[in-house]
Amino acid sequence: MITQLRAANILADRKNGSYDNFTRDFSAVTVRDVYRATTPKNPFLVPDRETSVSCSVGVAFPTVITKYFEEVQKGIENRLAEITVQQLVDETIASIEERERPQGHE
Repeated sequence: MITQLRAANILADRKNGSYDNFTRDFSAVTVRDVYRATTPKNPFLVPDRETSVSCSVGVAFPTVITKYFEEVQKGIENRLAEITVQQLVDETIASIEERERPQGHE
């Protein structure tokens, strides 16, 4: 994953043995950037194509459902483009602080 992020110019070369060298400010890197840099070979949703050739539904349905899966994929990627690494960092820190806060101290 580190190699993929470096190839996508999201991470710079290691310094001091650390991989935390982002090439841009966290607020300028989206989750979609990271997803696309490290994306698996398949999208989020993939129809089952290992169906019996003698089953007309099994043959036709994967083609039909694929267009809907592609729409969902686009929607997911559009949403990921709205979320920045900075947001994830901020929310993670807030969550940690909330969990470490003594009970009754808000």
